[in-house]
Amino acid sequence: MSDKVRVSVIGAGAIAQVAHLVVLNKLDLTETRDQLDEVAAELRAEGIELLSMSAATGEGIREVLEALWRRVRE
Repeated sequence: MSDKVRVSVIGAGAIAQVAHLVVLNKLDLTETRDQLDEVAAELRAEGIELLSMSAATGEGIREVLEALWRRVRE
């Protein structure tokens, strides 16, 4: 896992106190896709669901928007 991603994961516990969505972008990049399972597992261990998307290809955007809409309605 890259240091950039690790810093985000280490700080993830602090956001567990508020409503949030954690989204991993750049899913179109091989490096990001290669780290997806590891990052998701670390966040899941903290009780945080990880969504993933690519703004470049549109992959996952619908799921992120649907999750955001559900969160707003809560």
